[in-house]
Formats: sequence, C-alpha cells, structure tokens
Amino acid sequence: MKSRILKSFLGIGLLLTGSSCSNFLDQPILGQSLDTPAYYNDVDNANMAVIACYDALQYDDDMSTYQWMFADVASDDAWKGGGGAGENLYIQEMKEWVALPTNIWGKVVWQSYYMAIFRANTVIKQLADATFDSDLREQYIAEAKFVRAYSYLILVKLFGDLPLITEPLGTDQMGKIQRSPFADVLELIKKDFEDAAEVLPVSWPAEQVGRATSGAAKGLEARAIMYAIGMFKTEPESSWKKVYDLTDEIVKSGAYSLLSNYAEIFEDEGENSSESIFEIQHKTTNTGWTTENEGCNSPIVVANRGTNDNPSWGWGYNCPTQDLVDQFAKDDPRLYVTVHGQGITDYVYGIKHDVVKNDYLTGYCARKLATDPALRGPNQSDYPNNLRVLRYADVLLMKAEAAYHLNNEITARECVNMVRTRARQSTYPKGWEEGKNTYTATGFINNVPDIDATGTALLEAIKKERRLELAMESLRYWDQVRWGEYRNSLSPAVQANYDKHLLRGVPVLPIPNDEVLAWGLEQNPNY
Repeated sequence: MKSRILKSFLGIGLLLTGSSCSNFLDQPILGQSLDTPAYYNDVDNANMAVIACYDALQYDDDMSTYQWMFADVASDDAWKGGGGAGENLYIQEMKEWVALPTNIWGKVVWQSYYMAIFRANTVIKQLADATFDSDLREQYIAEAKFVRAYSYLILVKLFGDLPLITEPLGTDQMGKIQRSPFADVLELIKKDFEDAAEVLPVSWPAEQVGRATSGAAKGLEARAIMYAIGMFKTEPESSWKKVYDLTDEIVKSGAYSLLSNYAEIFEDEGENSSESIFEIQHKTTNTGWTTENEGCNSPIVVANRGTNDNPSWGWGYNCPTQDLVDQFAKDDPRLYVTVHGQGITDYVYGIKHDVVKNDYLTGYCARKLATDPALRGPNQSDYPNNLRVLRYADVLLMKAEAAYHLNNEITARECVNMVRTRARQSTYPKGWEEGKNTYTATGFINNVPDIDATGTALLEAIKKERRLELAMESLRYWDQVRWGEYRNSLSPAVQANYDKHLLRGVPVLPIPNDEVLAWGLEQNPNY
C-alpha cells in the first residue's frame, strides 16, 4: 500500500517503497498519514520511511539510475549507440555539450534524486523527537543522511550549484529558494557521510544486506573529496590525507576483500559479495514500466542489438570504444569480462553474439553489464541486476592515488598490485565457450604483471589501472574531469561547446527548464 505525500516541482513525490534483492526492502508501507509525529514514533513506520529513502535510489521507471549515459557515454570509453545516430538524441546532445534545458535525462535525474532528498529530509526531521530506542533512531537518521549525501553527490557533479534543501518543503516556498554554491553542497555531503559513518555498523546480518554501512559512507566521502580536489577545486591538495585515511580505515576494518575471480563480480553470484561496499538493490517484480517496478531496466538498453542474421536481445546503447579496448593487454582477463564483439568474447552465456559495427555502433557491447538469460523475466523493464556503486577494488585504487600524492609510493604500488594480482588469476567471463554457462580458465601465463613504476609514471599507472579495472562502471568521465584530461579528449568542435558551459571552471548540464520556471532558479552558463 502506498502512502501519499506532497509532490513538488523539485521532483518530490510519493513516498514509495517496494522490494529488492534484499529482504529488508520486501515490506509494504503502512497506510497512515505521514505528516504527524505519531506516525514516526512507531518503530515499524520509521523503518518503512527509511526503506522509502533507499527505494528512491533504485527508482528505475524513468531511467534516472542510468549513470552510464553521463559517465561512460560522456567519456572516451563509450559511444551512445542504439538504433541510429538520430535515436535518443538527448544522450548524444549531452555528449557533445549541446543539451537543452528540456533534455529529458537531465530532468528525470534531477527529479528522482530530489525525491530521495525529500524523503531523507522527512526522516531526519520527523525522527528527531521520536521516543523509541535511541540507538535505533540514530541509525535510521544516519541512513537517511547517507541517502541525502549520495543524492546530492550525484546532482552536484552534473549541475554544480544546487538548491540546498535540508528540510521538507511545501509549495509555499516556491521562488524563495535559490541555488547554493557547489562548495556548500560538498560540505553538506561530507558532513552527512561523516555523521553516517559514526553511527552505521561495519556490516549487516544477511536479511538486512543492502543497507548502508560505515564503510560505504567513508568510501563515498573519499570519492567526494577526490572530486572536490580535482574537479571543483574546493579542497586543497593536502586533502589527499583525508582520502587516504578514509580508505585506509575501510581496508583495516577487515570487512571487505577482493573476490578471487573478477568475472564473478557482475554476475548474480557476485551481488552483495565480499567486494561490494554499496549496491543499489533491484529485484524482478513483473510490474512493467510503472512506479511499482523494483527491477532494473538498464540491462536490455545496453545489451547487444545483434544482426539481421543473428538478432539479439538488447537495444545496443553504451557501446565501448576501440580506444578503451586498446588499453587492455590481450592477456588481461578483464578485457573479456568488460567487452564482447569483434572476436573478443564471441559467446555470452554460451550463446553466439554477432555485434554490429557501423557509423553509430562501435562493434563492441558491454559484457560487464550483460544479464544471464536465466534471469530475464517476461517484462523487459524489470531485471534483478544490482547497481554496483562502490566496490573494494575502487577503494584500493583511491588509497593508491592518495598514497602517491602523499609521497608514499610503496603503499601506492602495493594497492595497485593487489588489484592486478586478482585480475591475473581471473577467468574468462561466464559462458565464454559455446553451449556452456560456466567459468573457463584463460591459460594465460605471466600476465598482468605487477607494476614497479615510480614518480609521474606511477601516477599514470594508477590512472590506467582505474580505467581498466572500473571500465563501464560509470566512473570514467568524472576521473577524466578531475585529472584535467577530459577537454583534450574532445574534438575541436565539441571543445568549443564544452567551453561555453563551465560554472567557475566546472562543466555543468542545464538546469531542467521546469525547475527554472517553477522555482525561479538561475540557469547554468549559456543554456
């Protein structure tokens, strides 16, 4: 049963819950008025309100969770792909920096994450005076702060200055709230993650897996600080010490470890694994393209389109580039897990896949984002694939980068080589051989050797390792921007477009037109 709550022009909508891969989301919300303290003073209702915060992050009906269109397609790792150059121009317009304020993907991501922020603000405010167990109350507030920080982190990277809302809003406040500088938004993000990390547990029992942990809060704060240092320039270089400390605390907690086989990470058996620090949970519910849908529809969007002779299942978006493929050594097992097509990983789950190459398809698809046919239900909007937001390998590479900037090259190399050792020992992806759906050993010998670089060569090795290890995981664009390497990857024409849309040096998308008009917000430069 759904409870109703005010929907405003900032995408603040129905307080919905639903199910997910974790049992903790498999609960209906109770049908009571949500604007009374009595509702939140009931521990079960309070738990439902927190679940609704998580639910907003997995809201996939409007495709707002498709971070690949912002962070992979926008980068040098992927083309838009799809059914033709003119199909879904909204994505291509963002890639070429000619998006309009009416861009549908900018609108839905703004609305969806402000919906999450509204829900989190409601929990934080209403639980402040709750009289049930104080430790549980503080846990719920910490989870809400985690969701709020995560949501603001998504938005600030895309839009820069934001309406910085920390309490539930009513329509009477329309026109009274303006955008706050991105430095202020980043401060709130850090504070919320820090508050959450102090309260949240290191891990959860099995039936609660999917809830945020102290490690997730620390890891995402470290990521936010890296962006603040390199992208927003709101943190000094000395803040690398904070990145190091946060990632080192995660490592020393002993709560996480690299999976022994890289190929398993993105399969069903790799969900919520020892390597997973935070995942957005999904589950097939066969509800179709509706707000009740708790599945993820991205898998079919990015899957192979196939050919006339060998038609496939997907829509062909987010095509890995030749430039990405060329970064891998041929004996790096991660190449075969990351992409398929053009003689690389011809069989996916034991089934032959021909991948088209033309003027809008690169000839490659993202094998890492594929879905086992056994998990594909009858409804194409509704797959059970969790979204891997943060994993332990990323933490190790963040620690390596921080260690380098702190002149601790030994630790930097150790962290990178831990990641490379696992890669060296990994298999081909599941179903690499015809008619089989098992993991096949590569037979490679002396592959993916340890690095021994020093000085600037070590930093370049760390950067390359991030690209290889985290390819097609919606991180590449942000790395390029914070390293100051993004603009040079663009054509001269796109560079000229890009230069028009810098907000105090930060590339930004247009604020959705509906929000500008409804709230009287100032638009981003030259939109």
